[in-house]
Amino acid sequence: MRTISLLILLTVYPITELLAQAESMRDSTSFAGRKAIVFSVSGLIGSIQISGGLGGKYWISNEYFLKSILSGSYGRTEFDYGIGDHYENISLNIYVDRKLSSDQKLIPYVGLGAGFHWSERAYDHGYLVQNGDVGYSIILLCGIEYMILEKISLSVEQMVSATYYHDRMQGGRTTWNVGNSTSNMSLSIYF
Repeated sequence: MRTISLLILLTVYPITELLAQAESMRDSTSFAGRKAIVFSVSGLIGSIQISGGLGGKYWISNEYFLKSILSGSYGRTEFDYGIGDHYENISLNIYVDRKLSSDQKLIPYVGLGAGFHWSERAYDHGYLVQNGDVGYSIILLCGIEYMILEKISLSVEQMVSATYYHDRMQGGRTTWNVGNSTSNMSLSIYF
């Protein structure tokens, strides 16, 4: 009986807290100083590589916020006869974003970011070819953050970047990739 009472308490209390947050959010007018943990998934549209990340967000003022995401991905494709490909990718991106509306519930924003990327790939098509690179990006983005509750929000973003790559394994070759576009979805939990 104590277990059932405890389960009911652990279920009802968080629900009432979330409803109280939703009610108090209508009265909230300031974002300055708010902090959040951000869970991110990117590469959702037009990409064969999906990556996940973890980061933070800090509102500098009611109009500007800083965001940083550390993300990574790993993938493997197997073909017939043990032939396949694999990749590993780690990136750190830092953004300065500007809120475009005074709305407290639906927040459109634009931003500018910089990123560092490390990747490694191995192609096995009967012979092994490895390559890896380090990249530096400049990122433009636009997005919308929807405040589900006072302390929980969901954001979607579209990013366009210019990235300078330096190949670490094939003679130090360098390339520019301009116009690379990806989408991102984030869940932010404010504290």
